[in-house]
Amino acid sequence: MGTHDAVNWPLFTWLRMPGFEVTLDVRLDGLACWLLALTVIVLLLVLSAWPKGKPKGWLWLACLGVLLADVAGNLGQLFFGWTLSAWASSELARRTVVQGPAFRPVWLVQRASDMALLGGFGLIWMNFESASMRFSAWTPEAIAALRPELVESIALCVLIGVIGRCAQLPLTVWLETEAGFAARTGNSMAKLSDEMVGVWNVPAGHQVAERLQADPQQHWHETVDESVPTTVMAWWLCAAFLPVGIGVLVRFEPLFAVASHTRLLMVAVGAFTLLMCSANAVAQNDWPRVLGQIAVGQCGLVLVALGIGTPEPVAAALNCFVWQCVAFAVLLVSERPRSRAVTLALLCCASGLWGRHVLMDLVWTHADQEMHPTDSGSLVFGATESRVWLLVVVLMSVAELLTSLALVRAWFLRRRERRDVESASSAAIWSSRGIVGLLIVGGAGFGWAFQTAHPPLLGLGPMLPLSAAGMVLAWWMYSKPSSLPEKVSAAMGPFARLSRNRFYWDDLYFLLVVHPAKVIGDWLSWFDERVLGNGVCVLRSRLAKSLGESAEPLTEGSAKIGTLTTLSSVAVLAWVLLWLRS
Repeated sequence: MGTHDAVNWPLFTWLRMPGFEVTLDVRLDGLACWLLALTVIVLLLVLSAWPKGKPKGWLWLACLGVLLADVAGNLGQLFFGWTLSAWASSELARRTVVQGPAFRPVWLVQRASDMALLGGFGLIWMNFESASMRFSAWTPEAIAALRPELVESIALCVLIGVIGRCAQLPLTVWLETEAGFAARTGNSMAKLSDEMVGVWNVPAGHQVAERLQADPQQHWHETVDESVPTTVMAWWLCAAFLPVGIGVLVRFEPLFAVASHTRLLMVAVGAFTLLMCSANAVAQNDWPRVLGQIAVGQCGLVLVALGIGTPEPVAAALNCFVWQCVAFAVLLVSERPRSRAVTLALLCCASGLWGRHVLMDLVWTHADQEMHPTDSGSLVFGATESRVWLLVVVLMSVAELLTSLALVRAWFLRRRERRDVESASSAAIWSSRGIVGLLIVGGAGFGWAFQTAHPPLLGLGPMLPLSAAGMVLAWWMYSKPSSLPEKVSAAMGPFARLSRNRFYWDDLYFLLVVHPAKVIGDWLSWFDERVLGNGVCVLRSRLAKSLGESAEPLTEGSAKIGTLTTLSSVAVLAWVLLWLRS
């Protein structure tokens, strides 16, 4: 995307230390122009549907962070802008009244991604001769001078950070929930086990079966107050989290081009995320959640295309991603499913003609080349790559069928709903459409100015019959009310329970990590107090009796003795570490 032909304007230095500095730069290239245009377009769409009376302070702060990350010319500004936007965007959906102590797995995921990104940035700072960590320092000569395992480590840290922020597998927890059932006040383990029985297997006569019969859609375990507003979700998916994450991967393209093992891992993560989100979208009944799952799945498809490692798929992936983000933003903020704009955006996303089949065609061609290698010197690793790409093609085929089915199905279900929504004035709608159109043309013009060739926007691919089959199947099943969708919903029950309830990720984390750690900690405390404590007291008493008054401070638990022993232990440990390092 022309990231090397960039115009850079350094403004001032934020932080200056010996060997390290963070500057405020404005870097314009093809990638920055596309991301800036996308951010402003999504912001206008979100503002056009913003609820009256709701403050916009966090939204403006999140927009500032995204803009800083889009035009960043160094890693320090990129990390600061992305962290600021993620924090402010998360605060947009925070409830004013929280019941019980807040257990937020999203905080854990964000911190894991931050630590991974900081680890990768630290490796770059230690091995590249650039105090400001500018992108311009990543020359082919500087990258070639690094050890291959070091490049793989940097790429892996960056990939983990992007996976956490873009809700790719396995770090998809922030997409669905802010607080889980297990962490709420008054919910014991026995009650949680009853809920688990209702989620996974309901035997005859169980008390949960009555609630399921009263609510066939299985909404008895959900809380409506915790739902994320559609405007906030549009900002999250189409401007804040996903585009900035893709931009980070494109910025790190010179390093990923050398890190072949990490690129293969990125391809596998993207393919499995695409399949998982497509299956979850089919099981959803809520229109915003369907779009959210599909948007994250399409981000996984972009990861697959970026994993090819050549310039053409990178340009096509970014082009497809930007236009699909605009389409998803229109679908999320629009409250009139019968309008022509919504129908056109839906058909473009469901059919895959608008960019998705271009990516799939490139992936198909690359997979065919990997499965029929011409270089006999790379048979071992080439065989591994060929198997991975064959699996990717299979997963993409299934996901394409499910994606088109989920979008058309959700659209038909949404048309049946009757919502009394206060629509905006026609003047505001047409003015926002005109501004969005001008920004699209301007962003495309700036993008073309920084690149030599523009990737195709419309295209056919080998997956087109699957897209058509999914759309026809959804039309046949859901265009008119019938009993057939109920049977299909029953067959998709595991995916529905997997994606719709709040149990899966955060409560599983509570069961496997938090609760065992709490039990082990309580047991260790009891062991320390009852066993070790009594034993130490008896030992001190006997030692004092045998040694006399010289050991009397030991029986009183002198603080001086404890301080001296602690300091001496730390000194000995530091000396051993220094000796080993020398």
